Amino acid sequence: MFGGKATTSGDNFPVLFRFNGLGDTLWTRQYGDTLNFQTGRHMRHTPDGGFILLGESSSTTARYWVIKTDSLGNIEWQQFYAGPQLDTPNHIAICDDGGYIFTRITRSLGPGVPTTTNILITKIDSLGNIEFTKVFGESDYDGAGSIEQTIDGGYIFGGVLRSDLDAIYKPYAIRLDSIGDTIWTRTYTPPTGNSSGNGFRTIFELPDGNFIGAGQEFFTDSTTFGRRDGLIIKLKPNGDTLWHKTYRIPFMNGLSTDFEIKDVRPTSDGGFICGGVVYTALPDTGNQDMWIFKIDSNGCVDTSNCWVSVGITQEVTHIKESLLVYPNPTSGIVTIEIPNPQIYSGVFQIIDLTGKEVLSKTINSNSTQLDVGWLPKGIYFYRYLTYEQTPKQVRGYSGKLVIQ
Repeated sequence: MFGGKATTSGDNFPVLFRFNGLGDTLWTRQYGDTLNFQTGRHMRHTPDGGFILLGESSSTTARYWVIKTDSLGNIEWQQFYAGPQLDTPNHIAICDDGGYIFTRITRSLGPGVPTTTNILITKIDSLGNIEFTKVFGESDYDGAGSIEQTIDGGYIFGGVLRSDLDAIYKPYAIRLDSIGDTIWTRTYTPPTGNSSGNGFRTIFELPDGNFIGAGQEFFTDSTTFGRRDGLIIKLKPNGDTLWHKTYRIPFMNGLSTDFEIKDVRPTSDGGFICGGVVYTALPDTGNQDMWIFKIDSNGCVDTSNCWVSVGITQEVTHIKESLLVYPNPTSGIVTIEIPNPQIYSGVFQIIDLTGKEVLSKTINSNSTQLDVGWLPKGIYFYRYLTYEQTPKQVRGYSGKLVIQ
């Protein structure tokens, strides 16, 4: 599938294309009318085989819209929503309850020019009726990136925020519960402290309960006046940083050649495949080029020269050792079984959704029973850490634990 816009006699229309496996067009659909110039911003494939589209309109009474189609692109329903003159929708996600959630930015007007923007997150039901709208940001510029639902029914948002305190554009993450109330917000100051082009374009939850966000970060050194590198930050469940890395193609040397990561997805080996765009400048050649690269679980492209450290002397390596935690879900006793004798000695931790450690137990055998029935019902994360002398490293295994 492909979504975009068509321009006819100066008017914009959202367009949806469907192709077969050979790239041949199966059908195209155009939406909108000549009275309200319309632009499609984002599209997702829905579980029923249809599509959900998000876009904006030039109408003075309906600034943005959502269209639901069947598998052939025929409209099942559409909703138009009122908003300020400079409302711009950005990203839509599908929710487990059959509804949808989307992001947009709204600009307030100063003396004749836009002065500030804010982030709005709107949840709608399966027919497009609004359930809630939440506003985020500060009094300066804020930008909407993406939003996705999390395993517990809440949401994770990633974008950009320009702080009132230091005027620096920073990657911005917001964790919401199922009714849109804030669990936590985080901004991530770039190591260089520079003030432009820093933000998430995408963010989502990983199977281990952590989050991965990708986008762009402004970078400068003594030989350049500024360039933008691809950015990936891996976050803990509470939003704290696990690692923060930037990327560019080593042989490209243009002072103004910029890199931006548009999306990142997990791979079967625990790493990630990343896709983005390169905006070249002399002496580099080309125009706007696609960019694809692969990293490991620690964010490393070259694993022979990449370190992720904790403290001073310990290297942390996340591996999938044979660790069994059952029954899961549980209402009382869980058994922690470790078939591998090399990792019998370690610490088993349980962490809640805010990142707070609620239980810690030293393990010295291959099978240990633990009473967790006293903990409030809900979703938790467990982590088992074992220290090895040769080589000196901390090995870890993590997962989800449901207490019901």
